[in-house]
Amino acid sequence: MKGLNKRIAILLIITMLLNMFSPYSSLFNQVQAASDTVPNPVVVFNKIQNITEKSGNKFFKVQVAVVNNVNLNGFDLKFSYDSTKIQPANKTSGKAATAIGMISETYPDMADGSYGTRTYDTSTKSYRLTYAKGGGHDLEELGYAAGEGWDDVYEGYDTWAENFDYYLPIVTYTFRLVDTSLTDDDITTDLFNLVPVTGSLPTGNQIVYLNTSGIEIAYDIDKITGVGFAEAAKTVSSIALKNMPNKTNYEHGDTIDLTGGSITVTYDDGSSEDVDMLDSNVKLTSGNTADVNNQNVVLNYLGKTLNFTITVTDPVKSLKITSPMTKIEYDHGESFDFTGLKLTATKKSGATESLQYNSQGVSISENTASVNSNNFTALPDDGTGVKKGTQKITFTYEGQKAEATVTVNDTINSVELISQPTKTVYKYGESLDLTGAKLKVSFGSGNTTTINLPDGNVAISTYSNTTIGVKQNLTATYGGKTATKTIDVEVYNYVDRANLTDPNKVTYKYGEELDLTGGKLTLYMKDGDVTDVNLTSAMISGYNKKSIGQQNLTVSYDAKYTLSDGSIITDTITKNLQVEVENAVNSITITAPTKTKYNHGDSLDLTGGIIKVKYENGTEENRTMTTAMITEADGSTVNMSPTNYGNTNKISKTLKIEYTEDGKTGTVNYPIEIINKVQSITIKGTPKDTYNVNEALDNNIVITIHRQTGADEDVTVTTSMIPSFDTTTETSGTPRSSDIEYTENGTTVKVPYTYTVTDTVTNINVNTQPTKATKYGEDVDLTGVTIDVVKGSGTKTIPVTKDMIKPGTYNPTTLGSQQVTIQYGGQQTTLTINVKDYVTGITINPASVTGNINDTLGTLIQANNIQYTVTYAKAGAQTPVTLAESMVSGYSATSTQDQNLTVTYKDTDTDSYTNGQNFTANLKVTLADTITGMTLQQTGAVKTNYKYNEEFDATNLVIVVHKLSGDVTVPVTKDMIKNYNKQQLGNQTVSVEYNGTTVGTINATVKDYIASVVITAPSKITYKYNEELDLSDAKITITMASKPNAPTTISVTPSMISGYNKAQVGAQTITITYTDSENKVHKQTFGVTVKDAIKTITLENNNFKTNYKYGENLNLSGLSLKVTKESGATTTVPVTSGMISGYNPNKLGNQTLTINYEGKQFTTVVNVVDYVKDITLTPPTKNEYKIGETLNLVGGSITEKMASGANGSTKALTNNMVSGFNSTTPGTKNLTVKYVKDGKTYTKTFQVAVINTINHIEVIAPTKTNYKYGENLNLAGGTVKIHMEDGTIKTVPLTDKMVTGYDKTKPGQQMLKVTYTSEDNKKYEGYFKVTVGEDYIKDTKFVAPTKKQYRIGDTIDLAGGSITEVYASGKLGNKYELTNSMISGFDSTTPGTKQITVTFNNKKYNYSITVKDKTLGISIKTLPNKLEYKKGENLDLTGATLNVVKESGTTTIKITANMVSGYDKNKTGMQVITVTYEGFTAQFSVLVKEEVQTNPEKPDDNKPNTPDDNKQNTPDNNKPNTTDKNNNSTSNTTPSVPSTTNRNTTNISNKTTTEENKNETTEETNNEETTNEENKNEETKQEEDNKNTQDENKVPLVPGTNDNNNNKTPKDKGTISIQGLLNILGLLLALLALAFIIIVLAKRRNNVKIYIEEGDEKVLVGKEKVTKDNRELDLNKYYNKYKEDEYKIVLSKSISKKLDKKTVNLTVHDKKESFVVDYDSKEYIYRT
Repeated sequence: MKGLNKRIAILLIITMLLNMFSPYSSLFNQVQAASDTVPNPVVVFNKIQNITEKSGNKFFKVQVAVVNNVNLNGFDLKFSYDSTKIQPANKTSGKAATAIGMISETYPDMADGSYGTRTYDTSTKSYRLTYAKGGGHDLEELGYAAGEGWDDVYEGYDTWAENFDYYLPIVTYTFRLVDTSLTDDDITTDLFNLVPVTGSLPTGNQIVYLNTSGIEIAYDIDKITGVGFAEAAKTVSSIALKNMPNKTNYEHGDTIDLTGGSITVTYDDGSSEDVDMLDSNVKLTSGNTADVNNQNVVLNYLGKTLNFTITVTDPVKSLKITSPMTKIEYDHGESFDFTGLKLTATKKSGATESLQYNSQGVSISENTASVNSNNFTALPDDGTGVKKGTQKITFTYEGQKAEATVTVNDTINSVELISQPTKTVYKYGESLDLTGAKLKVSFGSGNTTTINLPDGNVAISTYSNTTIGVKQNLTATYGGKTATKTIDVEVYNYVDRANLTDPNKVTYKYGEELDLTGGKLTLYMKDGDVTDVNLTSAMISGYNKKSIGQQNLTVSYDAKYTLSDGSIITDTITKNLQVEVENAVNSITITAPTKTKYNHGDSLDLTGGIIKVKYENGTEENRTMTTAMITEADGSTVNMSPTNYGNTNKISKTLKIEYTEDGKTGTVNYPIEIINKVQSITIKGTPKDTYNVNEALDNNIVITIHRQTGADEDVTVTTSMIPSFDTTTETSGTPRSSDIEYTENGTTVKVPYTYTVTDTVTNINVNTQPTKATKYGEDVDLTGVTIDVVKGSGTKTIPVTKDMIKPGTYNPTTLGSQQVTIQYGGQQTTLTINVKDYVTGITINPASVTGNINDTLGTLIQANNIQYTVTYAKAGAQTPVTLAESMVSGYSATSTQDQNLTVTYKDTDTDSYTNGQNFTANLKVTLADTITGMTLQQTGAVKTNYKYNEEFDATNLVIVVHKLSGDVTVPVTKDMIKNYNKQQLGNQTVSVEYNGTTVGTINATVKDYIASVVITAPSKITYKYNEELDLSDAKITITMASKPNAPTTISVTPSMISGYNKAQVGAQTITITYTDSENKVHKQTFGVTVKDAIKTITLENNNFKTNYKYGENLNLSGLSLKVTKESGATTTVPVTSGMISGYNPNKLGNQTLTINYEGKQFTTVVNVVDYVKDITLTPPTKNEYKIGETLNLVGGSITEKMASGANGSTKALTNNMVSGFNSTTPGTKNLTVKYVKDGKTYTKTFQVAVINTINHIEVIAPTKTNYKYGENLNLAGGTVKIHMEDGTIKTVPLTDKMVTGYDKTKPGQQMLKVTYTSEDNKKYEGYFKVTVGEDYIKDTKFVAPTKKQYRIGDTIDLAGGSITEVYASGKLGNKYELTNSMISGFDSTTPGTKQITVTFNNKKYNYSITVKDKTLGISIKTLPNKLEYKKGENLDLTGATLNVVKESGTTTIKITANMVSGYDKNKTGMQVITVTYEGFTAQFSVLVKEEVQTNPEKPDDNKPNTPDDNKQNTPDNNKPNTTDKNNNSTSNTTPSVPSTTNRNTTNISNKTTTEENKNETTEETNNEETTNEENKNEETKQEEDNKNTQDENKVPLVPGTNDNNNNKTPKDKGTISIQGLLNILGLLLALLALAFIIIVLAKRRNNVKIYIEEGDEKVLVGKEKVTKDNRELDLNKYYNKYKEDEYKIVLSKSISKKLDKKTVNLTVHDKKESFVVDYDSKEYIYRT
């Protein structure tokens, strides 16, 4: 029993030790390796956490890391951030914080502690991060492996990232959003800026590393490289012109065209690109148009500008007359007078140029007045008969034209009638028609013209349209001249109107003769007589008894009249008679529809079906075929859905088509075939879905055939039914899909068959064994090692990789031969490898020595006993050996600078992995030199005379320093000069000092000098002619250098003046010249003006105009002033309007004008007279006339209107004044009144009306008279002929308002009434016929099926769906149920809204259905990130997801708060959370704990340990926890967890055991750290207090999945009770075991703890034991394991007391150190 207890204790000890040290095996394994090597490492800002919201705080995390190769010596980084958008935050809560320990997280070997520092400056809001400059850490030796995880970091970023091997995380910073509107898309590296440090950090980021040659490289980085950030917008730094635009020549105002132009844009990141000038960001800041005054084009691109030059011309764009010709009225043949004409040319820019008619470049179109000119435009005849008009003169200058218009007049000589009117005979009351009559007019210009009558300017003598039986002789007068020959006309009586009475019969059969019985014409004479004339066949034309349809017949009657000369006139009276000839059916022919094959339930497709009706007249018409015309052969209703199809799944039958019209019947047989169509196929059951390469198709696959009707059928799948089935190649990622095809009755349907093909490994053998030894402590060197892999597809040789080595079969720390097991594809084989030790380096002791100059290297080695020690990776440090001179390079016996010599050792051990390699170390040597004396010497002339305030010049002065090694010449510098005062005038003795010793003196003299001379010019600058210069206030101010505040002033004298001439009028430049006492010349210039005064002024009159019309402006031409000056000069000044006063153009009579100039006045007299400016017209009283009535001017007059506004004479209108009257035609007449006064003609107009009336109307029927049922009336082509009293006929189109009586729903013939309303509101009536056809099928009505909601895999349900015929009248016809053959677009394999198309008789209808995806079950995919809570804390579902299994497949969704139930934040203990989604539930567990209160000042040994704060927030689970040194073990109780399955219970047990083992090795911080914690600021304490409340035990949580019928977990109270007893029993056994261990180990326990520190954290890496007699500590084993030089050593309180004042020796990295213990009633702590 005693032996058993001892064995149990030993096992417990081993277990505890393994759990204590196992986490540290990966303590420094933080580097993620990359692939290739690049010259320079990069400091990366890696955004490792997107924006997270917690308790109202939004924050994200940025990890600062170094991406590099193997060796990193260090770096220095200082950066700031955009405080308007982000600020430092607590790394856990996201609240604002500034303490560096709260806002950042570090990693092993990185920032803080001995290797580096991290700080935050609240005043400048900047971070500083340094890392072990000069450390020279080999990352591979530290345990980092290339290629681990770096791919995940740089994936998707720039290719530069692929060139690095290692990713070294240094520190992680947390930032909260100040601007909470920001998203992850706004988080760019632009939020951060490097902060340079003067003298040490020029760019804000410097990195030091060893290149592949071992040389230390330091370089500065000028930008931040980001990973994981949103892409930052780059900015433009400069732009440059690359290509000019195609177009560079423009006219002023043209739009600038940048086509073809391009610029080169350079960005702030150094990149550049070419941008087309047509890019939307390229702006024209100099304007979009060309400017002749600015030919420089300025472009702007995103804030940067450039310019280039174009060529701009300014052509003339317009020419206008700014002053007209004085004379503007001419006779024919007279030359033009251009006096007074002025032209102005305006250029495109707006600039103007004044021109005359004879200016250079001005051309004139004509110079002579002519009514025959092409540019002459005749004016309307003014009644005189003389041709008058305007002639256009065109002036041309540089292609632009301006026009002037003048008046040109002609005269009439004679008038002659040369042709009688065409019409000379008129009906009673008919107006005179002079058409055809012609007058010949001869003009004074020699021109003649022919006037066609009627003409408004020709007066005709009176004509009577009621005088019959005699000739009337009418005279013609034109322009006051009357033709001698008369116009001869005669009037006769006539039939005024006639009415037609239709015959009794107007409808005829085809071929029937016309019957006119009852038809007659009623004639109404103009004198009132009425006569009836019966219709005869001779009066009728246009009837065709074999023309079907309506016919418009013409009724003609000749009325004869006798004139006075015995001649007879015949008038033909015509009327329209409408009759109709009807047709009859002769035969009916039917052609069956084209389609003969149908699917079950299809509707008949009548396409191609034709019914042809032939009529008696031989014409044919087609009728629309309907399903009502088709029956079964026996006459029954057609059945398209048979119940039995037999084995062929199709039947054939013959239908009958029959149509009857007008007693005639046509019949035809219609054979068809109906198929029970295969709609779909499905795979039955679960077929085989996994195949090996080249495996044949499984012959047990069965498909089910689904047809339109009848039972489903199962069919076994053959290889011919799945032609694309392929197992010759493996599937990668996505399974392969091949279609199973089934064909029946011409229809092929498919169903996908999904399967996976894999190539399986059956055996492996070693092909090539290792050829190289393996380095101790490293992975096996597998270079060139291969294995043969045998698969189903064949044998392949592949290289062996590290992951193929079976864990546990290779030990890198065991030297010699080993058998290593290789695993691949489930098969194994072995390799033989050889592990060798290697040299890690050499050390030199001592590493630094001193000597004297010229000492030999051997002397130094002997005097200082310099030795070197070789250290192996496993064997450790070897015996020190005296250094040989041959091993040292770089020594100089004459150099006094510090010398870092290189010591080289070559490994000659054949059993060493590094055999033949060289290893180096540094030896520092310093040689001293001594000064023996100094001498001041001159190397040339030395300056001894100085100006006041001038600095001493030490040029050519040197100090010769005498040393043991020889003389050294040192130039004298400014700081060596003593006792010199640059502001002390006179002689001085100046000393020269070197290193505090006066070497010599120099005599110097300081003299004063003129510092400035200021010349002040006189203030008077304006002088009269011949006046002397005034120098009274001109002066010169002189200032000496030593007296800047006491200047001397002297006056300027005439002798100093040059350049003034009092007799020279105008501006002059005067110079003052002064020579000072140092013979320096000073000059000052100023300007004056000499003015010439006026002596006399006289008025000169040269043909000045003195007579003016009322309102005429003053003409000052010829009026000027003669001015004589004091100097005798004379000038002539034209009098301008500004000098004149006293003129009023609107005042009649004499006026005295006053001229003012330079204070003098002159007078002259002008006269203003009135004149006729216009006339006013009073029209005659009579303004309405009948046809042929003469003009009456009674009441008409004109009144002269004077320019002054007064009225002149009033004169009655006469016939000679008025022209334009003509009463032979109706309408509004424009009459012209002309009045001549003082050679000027004044014109006014007035209007009169000539009235005409309607006699009767005639209706012309519209083009369309046959209509479908319900068709609207179409009046196109229909007109109303209006017969006027004067015999004229006016035609107007029929309108809807005129026509009544039409009913589109009444079949048959209809007579429609036409009513026309005249302008005087009289109504006239007429009629026409139309025919309306029978009712017909116009449209169809679609009703969608009732079912609109479907599940995945459902078939379509068409119940309730139909299509119904709709007639034009609105009544419903045949109704057709929907069938599957009409449907397209149905798909229930995927969820969503589907558009269904129904096709019937080539017409499509649409409706929508919804396919819903049914949920089949759910399960937890990922648990929430947080599973432990303090009491009162809300549930956090971040990271929780749910697998949702639906009919369409499985999807993953986030678990949201509305899905969960069962959480009570105020209830402690384990809680089962239920997730509910669409009726299904799943569960997971969380733990709610009471908040633990701790007192950091007084630990309670009886309470469970609290893990270190920083451990709780570090995401690296490989870091060991530490506990208080006073509690060497802990007892943790794991709460019981409700479980649903045995599997979950097993998981809990395993996880709990792991946690207990881990907690047994934890160590808390020592008392010294506890005391230091009290000094933390209150903010940090609060954060740590919050962390201390978290329990270190991680309770395993159990996810589970329940269906609808099993969503509760019953509790077994009995089980819980037994579990409690077992827990108590286990605790008692653990306490007994612990007590036994303490007793056994009491005498052998260690009393020294070894820690590695990192910032506020420390890790216990081992324990040692020292005694009074053995005070040696060897830490090499910790260095070999952790590669750390710095450790924290804690001696227990008892051993500290025993070793008080004693020395403890220790070795770290083969370096010796020692310390003296100073006991102070507590543990003694020492840091290496």
